[in-house]
Amino acid sequence: EVTQMSSILHYNEQKVLSAKASLIDCCNFPLPLQQITSSFYQSYLKHRNILNLRSHVKSLHIMLSFSPDQTNLSLEQLRGLSREYMALIGFRDQPHLTYQHMDTTVPHLHIVTTAIDSNGNRINTSNLWKRLSLPAVEILVEKHNLHRTPKHLDLTQLDKMRPTRLQYGTSATKHLSLIHI
Repeated sequence: EVTQMSSILHYNEQKVLSAKASLIDCCNFPLPLQQITSSFYQSYLKHRNILNLRSHVKSLHIMLSFSPDQTNLSLEQLRGLSREYMALIGFRDQPHLTYQHMDTTVPHLHIVTTAIDSNGNRINTSNLWKRLSLPAVEILVEKHNLHRTPKHLDLTQLDKMRPTRLQYGTSATKHLSLIHI
């Protein structure tokens, strides 16, 4: 499990190093964001996961994705949304890191946390997406007037947009288009 947490943190830290992401929030760590180091929070989360040796699923890597036209959200709004989301799914008191990723046209956050509480008990993550995450997202969308992406796509149109292998001399290679889903 330590390797799972390590790989999640490594993924996000590599994005930070390549200037495609930034660490915008850390919650429930003994140090504030300005004083926290990568080695400290890695060690802190690793220690938390070691409190429960029986559990196989100890780490969570959550992505909150916003509508492509929602690029005007401030850092404070993003921090607030991630904290509120974590509270809604029952992880308010868990140490968690929030990264803002800038590697796609869709604004999104990655939240890294542990499912092991301070007493070594595992927080139930069974069917977390359906039980708690979807309702939490609905609450955030309504409360903060966030834009929705289309719920239903015309699959015939999507099929026409499906990538195909380019054939030299027969396929146009200069055509650019943006698809927002």
